[in-house]
Amino acid sequence: MNWFNLSLVGWVIVIIAGAIAAYRFGADPVWVAIGALLLLGIGVITSVKSAKPRV
Repeated sequence: MNWFNLSLVGWVIVIIAGAIAAYRFGADPVWVAIGALLLLGIGVITSVKSAKPRV
């Protein structure tokens, strides 16, 4: 497993946990989805930046 996959899996776990918590606290599902998509985008950008380049 390379750094990109490992980082992205971590972000997905955090997003799922945050979405479940927000839903349980009574947030509107539309806002939960918007927040999850926003965090997913940030996670992809961060994962790409932190991935080690292959030579």
